[in-house]
Amino acid sequence: MPAEPHRAVFLSYASSDAAAAKKICDALRDTGVEVWFDKNELTGGDAWDQKIRRQVRDCALFLPVISAATQARREGYFRLEWKLADDRTHLMAKGTPFLVPVCIDDTKDADALVPDSFMAVQWTRLPGGETPEKFCARMKALLDGESSDVGRGRRTPPSENAPAKPAGFGDPALHKPTRRFPAAAWAIATLVLALIAYLALRPRRTPEEIAQLVAKAQALTANAAAKSAPATPAAATPPPVSVAASPSHEWVAKARALYEPWDFASADDFKLAERLLKEATDLEPTNADAWASLAILSYGQFAFGFDRNDARDDLLRRAADRAVKLAPDSDRAKLALALHYRRSPGNDDETLRLLDELAERQPTDKFILRQLGSVLGATGRHDEALATYDRANALPGGDPIACMNRANKLLDLNRIDEAEAAIDRALALRPDYWFAHIMKPAVLLQFRGQIEPTKAALLRIPARVMRDERVAAVAAYFWYNLRETDKAGDALRYVTQDYVESNVVKTPKALLMGLVHHFAGRNAAAVAEWRVALRVLEQRVALNPNASGDLGDKAMVHALLGERAAAEDALRSCEQLRRLPAGRATGATWTIYAALGREAEVADFFAERLKGKPNDLPLYHAALLRAHPILDPFRQHPRFQALIAEAERMIAMSSENKPPANEPVK
Repeated sequence: MPAEPHRAVFLSYASSDAAAAKKICDALRDTGVEVWFDKNELTGGDAWDQKIRRQVRDCALFLPVISAATQARREGYFRLEWKLADDRTHLMAKGTPFLVPVCIDDTKDADALVPDSFMAVQWTRLPGGETPEKFCARMKALLDGESSDVGRGRRTPPSENAPAKPAGFGDPALHKPTRRFPAAAWAIATLVLALIAYLALRPRRTPEEIAQLVAKAQALTANAAAKSAPATPAAATPPPVSVAASPSHEWVAKARALYEPWDFASADDFKLAERLLKEATDLEPTNADAWASLAILSYGQFAFGFDRNDARDDLLRRAADRAVKLAPDSDRAKLALALHYRRSPGNDDETLRLLDELAERQPTDKFILRQLGSVLGATGRHDEALATYDRANALPGGDPIACMNRANKLLDLNRIDEAEAAIDRALALRPDYWFAHIMKPAVLLQFRGQIEPTKAALLRIPARVMRDERVAAVAAYFWYNLRETDKAGDALRYVTQDYVESNVVKTPKALLMGLVHHFAGRNAAAVAEWRVALRVLEQRVALNPNASGDLGDKAMVHALLGERAAAEDALRSCEQLRRLPAGRATGATWTIYAALGREAEVADFFAERLKGKPNDLPLYHAALLRAHPILDPFRQHPRFQALIAEAERMIAMSSENKPPANEPVK
């Protein structure tokens, strides 16, 4: 969050409520309030989504317009705006004015489909968007930093029989307290008081550090109170939190709730969880569970590609060692140690011993079973690995992550039909599983070489899943490979970061967008995007000169810009760091060679792949030969025409979704 947010109101609404939202906007602007309102006022194209996110991040007040229209729409861009605003509240101190929910009809707050944080603050009723001066005056006061009731507790809207009339904050006719502070929240509040006392008495803390941690604790309390509030007056009160636990244990529990969904946790979830765990270990250095959880989280940062560097490895090692020293018999500490061993070459036997022991004692822990299966597979015990994934999936509720682990192992074994069935099973268990939605078209294209079924699978990805930047970037690249540049551009609109970094894709957004523009004939736009990509890559390489992936991307961008000497130099560095044969196109570098116009090396690469083993993905490379735009300059040359003819033959042989036998290229 910026140090000094703009003194502006962000007005978020469903498109069908635009007329009412416009009335609110006009009323506020007439009184001198700056309002970020009309999406048409924003920059068009792929900058649109990024600017929306930036404005939600920077605004002083967030005003969501709630109505029957928002109730009826389970999906919509306004819901992403609401989520971004909700996420921002997690790092705010209690009582910080930010959320100002407005309801423009008789939608009941108890039934409202809104984030929990919206339910923890006052609502205002503005029927039809009619906005009185009292409301505008209150908004100006909030922007000027005057005290208010916003963010200080939930109050309900008027009863159904009360006359609907415009009113501002604090109108007693509209806001009658009807809910009691939940028991769980009182217990957490008690913990916060204990934490404040602990911080005040603990040595080695500056006043600024104490203030920061108190603010964090208060923010967590407010969030917990909101999430503990019953959904309806008839709902049961949640059980109170034990006040015997130390504050650091509460923070560990909150951190684990953020990152332990694993595949379904975001990079931001991991970041916030890590902040909580580091503060927990700082507050209570003898809390073994906090250290173990910090180690396990660090392993997850590696696994998902959110943070892969030597410092992360060192933190994983130190946290695991500390957890084991503090609690040598703890299963969590042993799991942390096993994950540290997984990152350390030559420790497979000890890793398996620990995971076997843990799986024996905790046979219903799906995460432990998945880790055991992964190590078994990595050590060549494939059947045991598949059986272990099956154990996890046989537990109550199934395990979509274990299904995807099974699918990946089956793909390694070239058992394509079984792998695709495992992906389908994962999607049946979790229709929003982003990784399964990526792997479905990947299997169809890479292992079967089927273009039209690949397009169909991409079109089936739900919009809410496409909002995951990992999915959007991969989908855009597939669409580009398939010459569907409009669809590639549409997918990239969901990518808001300059650089997408994960376990499935690592690349600057501008590199992909430039390729889309270039193939669509928008050469000036392509060059502009590639210049942006180059700046991003140069910044990354300056921080990590040995980042071979970034050097490869840098070589690609220079080649696309026609800067041959710089491209060749970056390519040589990339090949040296990756220990790749110099002057020979590989799976990691063939597109760079193609962009440099080095036809002979590219043709050699595809000839080898077409006659290669299943793990060389011959059908995938056959599909690339048929369609990939970067090969267009070579397609009329005799050798490439022969290779394309062979690719067509191979794909034709792959009937009924069966991969063909690999025959050598004549």
